[in-house]
Amino acid sequence: MTKQVLSLYRTLLREAAQYENYTFRSYAQRRIKADFRANKTTSGADAQLAITFGTEQLALLRRQVAISKLYPGEKSVMESARK
Repeated sequence: MTKQVLSLYRTLLREAAQYENYTFRSYAQRRIKADFRANKTTSGADAQLAITFGTEQLALLRRQVAISKLYPGEKSVMESARK
């Protein structure tokens, strides 16, 4: 189960990094890290529910990233400083 959790965590972070908008990207990454920290000590049936919820959120995140790529906006000040 640990490998499954780590794989889900990495996949979520990789997918969140693909957001076009800096604000959405950083929010998604913060939220993913906070949710995984909050569920760090979860075990048993609750852990399986958390993994299922994470998988559903991954599907949602993939749809949102696809939409963000269809309608890219202007680069923010934070992104121009990044490069």
